[in-house]
Amino acid sequence: MTHHAGVAGGFDDRSVHTVAAYALGERERVPAEVIHLARWLVTQELKALGLVPTLRVDGSGRWSFLTENGTLIVDCVPPEPMRDGRTARELERALLAIVGVVDTEFFLGTADRVLVGHPDGRVDPACQAEGRSP
Repeated sequence: MTHHAGVAGGFDDRSVHTVAAYALGERERVPAEVIHLARWLVTQELKALGLVPTLRVDGSGRWSFLTENGTLIVDCVPPEPMRDGRTARELERALLAIVGVVDTEFFLGTADRVLVGHPDGRVDPACQAEGRSP
């Protein structure tokens, strides 16, 4: 189970994706895609934000993991899990404002509607914080 899902191109407007949701940073680290030359600077900025950054390594554990663009991934542990979208958006904005950060893997705002299923069979619609109705 994971707190995010990659959204690939080619889905129609009404695709359904199933994701087990946890608070962002609760079970997995928060990733930032970083260019090589800015790694040291970005790491210092991440620490200043209260994050604990770790360079992602490949399966062998000997080499830095490289994205298809040749960039690095720095995984960060937040001081506490982000249980609401506003906190996650603020962190994403702060990360993207750091020189050398290319992107995050937050995938915020990719769904128009979310249906939350409960173990007892209930399903509740959830809306984006901007006040849109389900």
